[in-house]
Amino acid sequence: MTRDIEEENVLQENSKSKDTFDKYNFPQIKEANLKVRIQEEIRNFIINSQLIAGDPLPTEKEFSEKLGISRTVVREALNGLELIGLIEAKQGIGRFVGKVDVDSMVKNLAYTIPATIETFRDLLEVRITLETAFLLRDLAHFTDEDISGFYSDLKRQRDMIEKQCPEEDLIKAHAEFHSKLFYRSDNQLLVDLINMFSQVQVKLNRQHQYVTRNRFEYYDVHKSLVDAIATKEPELVKKCIIEHFLEPVEQVEKANIRISIPCND
Repeated sequence: MTRDIEEENVLQENSKSKDTFDKYNFPQIKEANLKVRIQEEIRNFIINSQLIAGDPLPTEKEFSEKLGISRTVVREALNGLELIGLIEAKQGIGRFVGKVDVDSMVKNLAYTIPATIETFRDLLEVRITLETAFLLRDLAHFTDEDISGFYSDLKRQRDMIEKQCPEEDLIKAHAEFHSKLFYRSDNQLLVDLINMFSQVQVKLNRQHQYVTRNRFEYYDVHKSLVDAIATKEPELVKKCIIEHFLEPVEQVEKANIRISIPCND
C-alpha cells in the first residue's frame, strides 16, 4: 500500500476533514515564493476548517491538485510545517494536525521567520518594549551577586573582543548576557524571544554583512547599562536601554524604514 493510499484512507475515516477539504476554496498559487504561500494556505485551511490536534490532513496529491502546484513543492511546504510542530507525520499512516505549544512555536520561529529588515524592525520594537518593562519591574530585586555576575559576563565579552572573535560568537554571547539579565523575571517566554531575536540577527548579518560598528563602544554601552542597574535608578536604566539599542535602530533607519521606540516616546 502506498503512502498516498494510506493517507487517503485516514482522511476518508474523518468526515470533518474530508468535507471541509472538498468544499474549501484554495487559490491557484503562482507567486515566486511558493513554499511560503503554500504553508500560509495550509495554515488557513486548518484554522478555517476548525481542525484540532490529531485531525488527519489531506494527502500531498490532494493539496497539489487543489493548489495547482507540483507535489514536490507541496511536500517541501508540509515538511517545513512539520519542523515547527504545526503538522505531525506518522510513518505509514499520514499527516495530522500537530500539538503546538507556545514554547515550541517561539523556539522554531527563528527558522521560519523571514530574515528581512522589516522583520528585524518588528522584533526590535517588541524587544525594546518588553526588555524595558521587565527590567524596570525587576530592578529592585537584583542582588549584589546578580550585579557581580553581570560584570563577569561583560569581562568575558571584553576578552572576546580583544581576541577579535567572530561576529556570530559576539551575538551569541550578547544573547546569553541578556538572558541572564532577565533571570529575575522568571519568564522563559521572554528569554526564548531574546534568543530568537539573536538568531534572526545572525541571519541578517550573513545576508547583509552587518558587523558591530565599534566593539569597544559596544562593551562600554553594556557596562553603562549594568552600572545603571546597580544604581537601581529607573530613569537612568531606561536611558541606557535606548543607548544600548541605538546601533540596530540605526541599521533599520538607514534602510529608510520607520521604527518606533516606545520607551523613548
